[in-house]
Amino acid sequence: GANVSAALSGSVALIGNSSALSVAGVAAFTNLQVDIAGSGYTLVFSSAGVSATNSSSFAVSFGAIGQLVVSRQPGSATGGTVFEPQPVVELQDLQGNVVTSATTAVSVTLSGSETLHGNTSVTPVNGSATFTSLMVNTAGSYTLTFTSSDNITAATASLTVSVGAAASLVVTT
Repeated sequence: GANVSAALSGSVALIGNSSALSVAGVAAFTNLQVDIAGSGYTLVFSSAGVSATNSSSFAVSFGAIGQLVVSRQPGSATGGTVFEPQPVVELQDLQGNVVTSATTAVSVTLSGSETLHGNTSVTPVNGSATFTSLMVNTAGSYTLTFTSSDNITAATASLTVSVGAAASLVVTT
């Protein structure tokens, strides 16, 4: 039989064995994958001595939420002031596609016994949960842990809250 090759039009990579030997004029491809969600994909099949042919156009949908990714780490802060920048968490499928239709809430907790202030639960927009008012009043080194309502988690790198300038002087006797 003839060797038939498959390729994906555009710049996204085709994953799997993209070559098959035809048997009785039929080449079977059993493990081809596209791991980037999108539409308008076309497979192009070619073999020596014959004209290439295209598949019908197709789309690849997002998978279910499989991971949270901290796409913007929070900045360090002075006690009593908001982190700058504030963290952003993406809800992604296991292939790393942002699940833009995700509406599952993402909550955040602080390591240690101090209190995390601000809006600690955010509903994602277009697959990203953007926090806007998080802060800690006490100096120290902390980690933020984000959890989706279906118990998928992600944590930040360690961040530092430093001591702020004195707000007042108090005389005690």
